[in-house]
Amino acid sequence: MQEARRLDDEKHQELREENLVHLISEGASNAGDGSSVASSIQLEETDLASVTTSEADKSKSEYSIVYPVPAPPKRHKKASRRLDGAVSDDEPLVDKTAALTLKSKKLARRQKKQAKKRVETSIHTMLDLPHEVLTHILSYLKPTDMFTLLRVSRSVNEVIQDNESNIAAAIISHRYRFLSQCFPPPVPLASVPAQAHSALLSERWQHLVRIHRFSYQQITQVADPALVCSCTACVLAWNNLNTILDLAHWQYNLAHREPLPIIPRGQKPDWNTKLLSNHAEIVTRAMYHPLTYLAILQIHLDTTTSTILRSSRWRRKGENPNIVKPRLYGLTDTEAESGTDTYLARKGRENFNPIYMRDQYYTTEVWMPNRKWDREEERWRYYAKPQHENDVKWIQERFTPTE
Repeated sequence: MQEARRLDDEKHQELREENLVHLISEGASNAGDGSSVASSIQLEETDLASVTTSEADKSKSEYSIVYPVPAPPKRHKKASRRLDGAVSDDEPLVDKTAALTLKSKKLARRQKKQAKKRVETSIHTMLDLPHEVLTHILSYLKPTDMFTLLRVSRSVNEVIQDNESNIAAAIISHRYRFLSQCFPPPVPLASVPAQAHSALLSERWQHLVRIHRFSYQQITQVADPALVCSCTACVLAWNNLNTILDLAHWQYNLAHREPLPIIPRGQKPDWNTKLLSNHAEIVTRAMYHPLTYLAILQIHLDTTTSTILRSSRWRRKGENPNIVKPRLYGLTDTEAESGTDTYLARKGRENFNPIYMRDQYYTTEVWMPNRKWDREEERWRYYAKPQHENDVKWIQERFTPTE
């Protein structure tokens, strides 16, 4: 068997040599035709690769002529944009998408119908509203909210300042209809008719009105009678508004049952003088600015409401804490949160006496002067509104200096 294999190998070797000699001879004769030689050589290599040689013949050297085949040209790829921030040769994408132009008779009819329904308006801000509408809207705001609104912008400030009287009247009718009748503001002397000035500034009248200008602990009297009307109604109105501010100042002590500071007779501590001076400046401003006057009414309404609620929660020693005490004027929680004085129109306790000392703060629950309950008609009667005009007329008739 080994002998047969050896004979096959020798036969293949002889055949290989003959083919090689034949190829060399053809290559010499056809030197110009390189393609045929290369193809023949490649065919020979294919035939030789199919023949298996033994391990003994591997040591023999074999020679073959191989011509290099040129590699195909490389195709250069375009640089692409990577996520890592590499620069791309492509142009940036631009979105040129546009809405399609719709043209149809049905669409034209629909657009024409919508144009008829659309209302053209020139109102873009609150200031573009009519004054009546704007005043009605602002009447629902509290005076403290109005002061905040004054700081919004210069244009809003100018509009409110120009219509301050109308806005204040609307707020009074909505929120402080009863408080404004009990606490009218004092009238500046410049607003009083000129023919009554001589009577109001006469020595005889100033001597009689001094009883209302005693030194109170909670009131600073007007230093110059030429600034404020000195009729009885205006002097009491000045005292009442100053008392409102002083009563509100001591609400913390009253709510926590802390005693008020006692001032010895004849002494004027600096802290009290400064406090009363600040109150006098606010009341003076209220004579010329209705919004400041409304702020004082708001303060007194908050004081009255909190005092009624506080009195309903307090219990004396031995009282059952589970029993609900009725509130004065039938005040409800909704009315207390509304910020209006509508509950003061109900029947309740009368308290029209003036407050002349701070000790009265402990027992003052609802202080509403210048009104009295009419038992026959079952309603409140107010006396402050015509009082100023009547007092000025009475003083003018009796105290006008004669030449």
